[in-house]
Parts: sequence; C-alpha cells; structure tokens
Amino acid sequence: MTTPNRCQFWDCAEIIRRNHFLCALHYEGYEMGLINQCPSCGQYKDAEYDVCLVCYRQPAAAPRVSVATSAPRSGASDAALLEELRGLRRSMARRDGLQEFMVFSNDTLEQFATMRPATAEAMLTVNGVGPVKMERFGWDFLRVIREYANQPQTTVHATGARAGVQPDAAASRPQTPGQVAEHQTDDPRKRWPAKYRTLDGHYVRSRAEWMIDVWLSHHHIAHDYERKLPVLGENAISDFYLRQGNVYIEFWGKEDDPAYARRKHEKKEIYQRNNLKLISLTDDDLYNLDDRM
Repeated sequence: MTTPNRCQFWDCAEIIRRNHFLCALHYEGYEMGLINQCPSCGQYKDAEYDVCLVCYRQPAAAPRVSVATSAPRSGASDAALLEELRGLRRSMARRDGLQEFMVFSNDTLEQFATMRPATAEAMLTVNGVGPVKMERFGWDFLRVIREYANQPQTTVHATGARAGVQPDAAASRPQTPGQVAEHQTDDPRKRWPAKYRTLDGHYVRSRAEWMIDVWLSHHHIAHDYERKLPVLGENAISDFYLRQGNVYIEFWGKEDDPAYARRKHEKKEIYQRNNLKLISLTDDDLYNLDDRM
C-alpha cells in the first residue's frame, strides 16, 4: 500500500494529491513568499522564522564541520558517490510518491558526498537533515556512504589511469582545445545545471523545460523529470516521462551545437529502435503548447 502524500508544512500533515508537496492553503503562502523551507529538516515553515518549531525545540546540534567525518579515499571522486546518492533518492521518492527534493535537496546530497558522514550523529550536522528525515530516509543514505567509503582504494594518477596500468597512446596524446571542450561539455546535465524551480517544487535546466513542466502541472498530468530510458546498454535520459500512456517528452533546443545535434540523432534512434512513444518539442512549439500537446 502506498504511503499517502501529506503536506510538508511542519505542523500540517494534511493528505494532498500525489506529486504535490503542500496543501492549497500553505501553497498559497509559499507562492506569496510567506513560507519557505526549514534549513535543518527541510519541512516548510513560516518565512519569518529561521527554523521550524520542531527544530527550534531540538537540543543544539554539534557544530557543523566542513571536513569529512570519514576520510575520503585517495584520489576518489565525489561525483561517483553523488551519483549513487541521487539514484537512491530517486528510488525512495518513487517508492513514497514524493518529489525528489522532499527526500533530500541537491545541496544536502552534495554535502553528503563531500563530508561522507559515518554516523547518524555526523549526518545530523548536515544542513537539511533533521530527526524526522534521519529516521525516515537517513539510514539508507548512511549505509550507501559507508559502503562507498569501505570500497578498495585505488590510486589515480593525474593522467586518469589506474595504478599499475599504462595509458594507451591515444589517452596520453595531448588533446586540442576543441577536443577538450567537446569532452567537457558533452553531458548536457553538466553544461546546464538545474536552477529553474517549477510549480511542484523540483528544478529543471532551462526556461523551455520550465514552461513544459508548468503546462503538465497545470493540467494535472503526473510526470517525472529526467527519467532513464528502460533500454539495456544505453545511458539515455529523457527530459520528461508521462506515467499515463508511458510517453516520453524531449525538448530539442540546441540545433546549432554539433555535439548536441549528434546526440539528438542518437537518442531519436534509441526511441525508434525500442518502440518508445516520444513527443518531440522545439522552440516553435512553446508558443502553442496546448495545440501541440
């Protein structure tokens, strides 16, 4: 049985519709700027107070530290742990019928990946983690962090090769500035960070995606943002996924970018080969989304 979705205001807990995060009354206050999130537990509160009343009544936590509780592995990349934490957050949000930010925010996950807390006490010193979230979600994240910290250490040289393995000629050959730029910017999720907040509380990477998300929310269409395509051997991620009808949406917005155009062609072939239902949108479609959708 699915856990009912409840208003995230600190003392409300009114049952609300799936994919919503506040009841109608508190959402109106949120839109007016009278309500924001508690930096300690992530629940919503009156904006005039620094923290919600629950966290205000909690005993003072240990001072926050900027160093990791568990020493990072030599040469390890925080990005790998961060990706694991994001995957866990995604699965927990789907399990409980929540938006991902309601589990933990992006900032909190980044602090997990940097600090790598090894105990519940250490995790409670991270911004966005309070007793409620620790009990509901924190233990699973703590387990992933511990498992990551206990993996065998591997020394990584500046060239990117593993210890004891000689890089091949192509890897050691100096790259041209164009090759370096293409390599660094081929992943659109790194080029365009998610900074546009939508009506239902999560973040998207462009104004165009924001407009599409608003349209879907306005029409009460349940949707997921950046869902991985169910295709073995492919690491393709859609812009949007509509649960009703099993439909994917892609917005193609960088036609003048050669790397983007190449990836667009590859993704379209993935959709076609696997008979996945796709709605393709461009800049022109944004002027009449009602007709296009």
